[in-house]
Amino acid sequence: MFILAAVLLATFSQHDALEAEILENSSSAFRESEDVLCIVTTMGDTLTFRDNEDPPYGLQSAMYRLVDHVPELNFWTVKVMGYEFIDWQTVNGETGEITTTIGPGIPSPDGTRLLCMNEDIHAGFNPNGIQIWVIQPDGSLELEFEDTSVPWGPRNGRWVNDTTISFIMLSYDYQAFDYSGRKSKLMLIDGMWTPPNWEEWDW
Repeated sequence: MFILAAVLLATFSQHDALEAEILENSSSAFRESEDVLCIVTTMGDTLTFRDNEDPPYGLQSAMYRLVDHVPELNFWTVKVMGYEFIDWQTVNGETGEITTTIGPGIPSPDGTRLLCMNEDIHAGFNPNGIQIWVIQPDGSLELEFEDTSVPWGPRNGRWVNDTTISFIMLSYDYQAFDYSGRKSKLMLIDGMWTPPNWEEWDW
């Protein structure tokens, strides 16, 4: 428990530094207090994210850190960190709509989609998988593809172009205590996100 608390403290410190940099360059997000994060939407509403310490680093604790801002899409990413869990919230800076995703959103080159991935193949506290969200004209997100049942974790995901993403399929051998991985991709073909080989998808 004490080792985990130390790891969490180091992680929070890293995110505190990242958040401070984002807040310094923004007029729409601020800290009302040490434990309260605020985001002001274009419509004038103030969204409040309040840390919950139960006690610090307890089972029900949750801390909110602002980890990304995409000005051209007016999206914010808030990372929620707690005891053995992480959630990601994508916030529409126009409307204030909040969408919980599997990972931080990576915009496609044309700005019409978000790629979200998460890899936790070793510890397994959080789901491994991929989501692709379509950004609607009103800024809302519609889930276009999701697979969180894969036996591997995706890492180093990126957009190759507007219809192709590449990533590493990472697995962990608990007997050899070692990782292995292979390159893969998803391609948008006839309206469906498809890997090169579905048989390798469950590798």
